[in-house]
Amino acid sequence: TKCLPNESIRLQNTPSPGRSEPRAKVPWARIPCSDHAGRQRPSGGIFRIPEGTGASSGTRDSQAVNDALWMAAVSPETHHDAFLTATSVLTMNALASREYVLGLSWRWEGSSGRFRTAAPPVRAALMNGFVRLRHHCLLPGDCRPSVEDLPTRDRTEVEEMLTPIARSMIPAEIECAATADYGMDIEKHNRALFDLRNSPTLAYPPNGLWFPAEVIELISHVQGHTGWLPSTAILLLDAVRTLDERSNAEFRFEKQWRGYSRLPAPARSAFHAALRYPYEKNAFDPQFPNYHCFDAGNNVSLGWGG
Repeated sequence: TKCLPNESIRLQNTPSPGRSEPRAKVPWARIPCSDHAGRQRPSGGIFRIPEGTGASSGTRDSQAVNDALWMAAVSPETHHDAFLTATSVLTMNALASREYVLGLSWRWEGSSGRFRTAAPPVRAALMNGFVRLRHHCLLPGDCRPSVEDLPTRDRTEVEEMLTPIARSMIPAEIECAATADYGMDIEKHNRALFDLRNSPTLAYPPNGLWFPAEVIELISHVQGHTGWLPSTAILLLDAVRTLDERSNAEFRFEKQWRGYSRLPAPARSAFHAALRYPYEKNAFDPQFPNYHCFDAGNNVSLGWGG
């Protein structure tokens, strides 16, 4: 790939915006959990079969699916995988319908320990679902996952996935990246990039928010540019460690998420793991201006997996 002219980098890029004012928090609702002794089935939260799925009779079929889901959700000893799947579907339905479902608070009371022993992606998905239900006042305040429940991977594991990609920056890529800032301070950027690549942690030095962070940010904003892949890995390492305090990862993900999803498996998995980490730490809230292109419900489903 040819090293693009400095002007083209500037024309294709705009500086990352500063973090906006914190979004207003919805106060947690304290909704009492009623005694459910003697109930045959948790009330509320009827699963609705989406239109266009071929279901023959909405009400009857929805009730049948609802019964089957709740039977699995209240029977973890019978089939553990079915229990987790059913709880996930019921949680998704409650979030989509914004409906308070008493039975989900009972599931938390009786099964939070089982959720914590599920495979990390399942555990993180369920726990983040419960957090969002609380955020929308759809669960009692005492249904509270811990901070440790939320991330799919711990920070060390995510860093280990990104490090080989960041270190793969070859001298030709470093030399090209060093020219990205209108050709200014090439030698300083070049030296800072070499020092960063060869450092034990691949962390910006205390005074490194310009040398080399400026050219790293510029290169990582132009997918396909020489050095884009290792530069993005370096930027994501910083975002994981700082919980994206400068919104660099959030800003790029909003613009480049399609490109990330098309990367070869090792890089795709590493980038998605890095983006999940601040997202699951509630420090990352990407916006997708073209979300209406995907479905009539204005929902975006991203390939967070491998």
